[in-house]
Amino acid sequence: MTKQENDKLTEKRGQTEIILEEMLNEQQYSFSILGQEYYKLVSEDPEILVSGLSDYIDTVKLTESEITNLEDEIKKMDKLLNEPLDLVCPGCGKIMDPDAKFCSACGSSLERTEEDINCP
Repeated sequence: MTKQENDKLTEKRGQTEIILEEMLNEQQYSFSILGQEYYKLVSEDPEILVSGLSDYIDTVKLTESEITNLEDEIKKMDKLLNEPLDLVCPGCGKIMDPDAKFCSACGSSLERTEEDINCP
């Protein structure tokens, strides 16, 4: 993975975390509404069936599924972000062997700074 790809993935991961946080908040809200509605119904009629709450239950189930997908996506991004960066020739952009000192395509020097080596 190149530094630019790493930077883009890091940005995407941050955006995914924001979406995950929003989904968790939505889930919490759905649980709150579900509890309030259930309380109202049971207070009015303790024998009532809770079938009227199925929309809230469906929303919670959908949100849980989306949250799981986002958490899995973040795990995949973390795995990619922990991989070493590719050595890219600054002259021609060719991906080089990590031990190369010069580009085999254009001959450019591949001297790297400490920041270039495995820095996310």
